[in-house]
Amino acid sequence: IPGLADMHNHLDDGGTTRAQNKVANLGRVLAAGVTTVFNPSVPEGDFAKLKAAAADDASPYARFFGTGPGLTAEGDQLGALSPKPKTAAEAQAVVQKLKALNVDAIKVMRDDLAWSSTRRMEPMPMGVLQAAVDEAHRQGLKVYAHAPQLLRAKEALRAGVDGLLHGIIDEAIDQDFIGLMKKNGASYVPTL
Repeated sequence: IPGLADMHNHLDDGGTTRAQNKVANLGRVLAAGVTTVFNPSVPEGDFAKLKAAAADDASPYARFFGTGPGLTAEGDQLGALSPKPKTAAEAQAVVQKLKALNVDAIKVMRDDLAWSSTRRMEPMPMGVLQAAVDEAHRQGLKVYAHAPQLLRAKEALRAGVDGLLHGIIDEAIDQDFIGLMKKNGASYVPTL
């Protein structure tokens, strides 16, 4: 095969006690045969460095695509540095800012963390999610959702997201889910 595409890679090397060198890791994945990487949720500074490093086709790095930081809600422990819009206007402004950074897509969180933690968070309000999706589509950007629960995935799909970045892990998918996926022409990246 000419190369592999990794559609959900945060470019961390598995270490937890040292700073991550995402650009060096982009070179490492190329050495392993991954010629294209999509990073859903990367800090703005890292996003700019990765885009610049991979811009030249002759660079020693995999082609890089990403979202910049994902939009989330207050209480998201994993998205401490991510934008947390509380209103439709704030969501639109965040999407416009990310578009100006030349992101390739937008990532939204549609999760209450019930599947992974005893500490729950309130998901982003539907009106805020809808405003983010609508603004991204106006800006010519696709929207991908972190939504590993069936209920939350359906909510994201009803808002018009273009794909899901985790498999559904809490219950079996149903015909309603399949219909929403088809209606949106949505992609499904299960992320093992």
